[in-house]
Amino acid sequence: GMYVKWELTLHGGDYDNWKQWKNTLLGGDGLGMLKEILASVGYTEDELSDIDTDDFDSRVIGQSVMISVTTYPWPKNADPPEYRNGVGKVRPFQGTAGSLLS
Repeated sequence: GMYVKWELTLHGGDYDNWKQWKNTLLGGDGLGMLKEILASVGYTEDELSDIDTDDFDSRVIGQSVMISVTTYPWPKNADPPEYRNGVGKVRPFQGTAGSLLS
């Protein structure tokens, strides 16, 4: 299916200018994560019921959010597995160091 590819740039602390990436589907199981990202930059419940991707440039790109970074084994069945970082939860920005969406 179609998806949005997000690039996040961390700001502040030991990981200043460090990049993280997240793909979110525009439907199905991935829609929850897309809505979480959009809600974190101010989309209302009404707007989340009818998402207009044309708004992303002006309303989402360059906005600050808070993210959690998780680690996961890759590939799943490797022995021993290699570990990679991934974006976990995305929340509204609070504080002095955040991540920028692009």
